[in-house]
Formats: sequence, structure tokens, C-alpha cells
Amino acid sequence: LRSIFASLPRAGREALLKLMNTIWNAGHLPAEWRSAHILPILKPGRLATSCAAYRPISLTSNVAKIFERMLLQRLQRALLESNTFHANHFGFLPYRGAEDAIILIHHTISVARAQKKWVYLVSLDLEGAYDTVHQNGLIAKLVHYGLSGKPLQWLCDFIVNREFRVKWRGVLSGPHQFNP
Repeated sequence: LRSIFASLPRAGREALLKLMNTIWNAGHLPAEWRSAHILPILKPGRLATSCAAYRPISLTSNVAKIFERMLLQRLQRALLESNTFHANHFGFLPYRGAEDAIILIHHTISVARAQKKWVYLVSLDLEGAYDTVHQNGLIAKLVHYGLSGKPLQWLCDFIVNREFRVKWRGVLSGPHQFNP
């Protein structure tokens, strides 16, 4: 996405930025940006007869993706400024990736071993977690953690009334609502 934006001429980047700011100030996502075309791609080594054998690839607007990146940065900034996250949260924050978690785990184990102590580690990965997030619960949790104003308004508008169409063998389905 960065290369798409960077490849625009200066006037194009300025026009896109103006559009993004207008949409941000309006507080509502264009309906077209809430729509995705899903292409089921067969996973390697799987039988084509099972729905679970396919990975759904969502195709969305490139302009919407650029805007989503901007929205993500603003939401992260708002949440980081409110000290919402515990020091041991990893994987979804800038400078808090998997490598940082591994380094912390290694350090903790090394210190404990040097002191002849036990280390207990619990790791959790929820399969399909994104698809099962309760929207109202997510919004309530973000309000609880201090998210408000434009970032909260935008997140609410972003996650509700999403729709998708599935493209299978060249045929596009009718619209389906995605509201877990």
C-alpha cells in the first residue's frame, strides 16, 4: 500500500489526503469501503470437497486499505496514550511483535534458571478469534479503556454493517452481512 501511495504524483497524494481527512471529519466510512469480495483459495494438500480446505481471501478497496492503515495508527496512538495495554501484550502493537515476546521469554527463563527457580508459561492462540469477536463487547471494552471521540466513532462505524460477496468459479454471489 505504501508503494501505491508513494507512486502517486504529488497532486494525487494531496487529493487523496484531502479525501481521507474529509472522510475522517465526517465520521462515517463510505458503504463501498465496508464491502469485500471473497475468493476461496484451496489450501495446499487439502481435498477440494471440504469448505474448511479453503482459505478465504478478502479483496477490498485499495483506497480503503490506505484509510484503514491511517485509522489503525490513530487508534493505536489513542490507546497507547491512555496506557491501556499491559507490558506483556504482544503481537498487535508497534514494537511489540513476536520477536519481542520471544526475547522476553528467553530472558525470564535465563534469569529463573540462574536463580534455580521454576518458570510457568501459558500461551494462548484462539483459532478464528477475529471472526467471533462480539462487536458490542469490543466497543464496551474500548470505552472502558478510555477510547472516545473520533477514534471510537470510527471504530464503531468500521466494524458494523460489513458485507461480502463470494466469487466462486467466476460467479459472484449476492451480498451477505458480516455481523458476528
